[in-house]
Amino acid sequence: MENNEKRVIKNKWKTEKGYSSKPQGGKTFKEIADILTEETGKHVPQTTVSNSFRISLIKVANKISSSFDKTIDAELVCRDPDFRDSLRSVMINIDYDSND
Repeated sequence: MENNEKRVIKNKWKTEKGYSSKPQGGKTFKEIADILTEETGKHVPQTTVSNSFRISLIKVANKISSSFDKTIDAELVCRDPDFRDSLRSVMINIDYDSND
């Protein structure tokens, strides 16, 4: 790398639609890391929370795509704020008390 070249680090959560790291009404990765640190008594880095969340979303996206026999770039899909919002909407609307 030349002295005048800058190292560019791509933000894993930034998309053309904006950032997708905090859904409306949710907690930031930093807030979650602080809660986990307090609960466990061990330091939990924000990057650990972010990476765990990202990997989990990729697994969900891959399961959904395989159900429809689709091939997708799961990493790209998971960056999309609309994908995250749709999952959030589903989770909010699930009736956990139902025995159906």
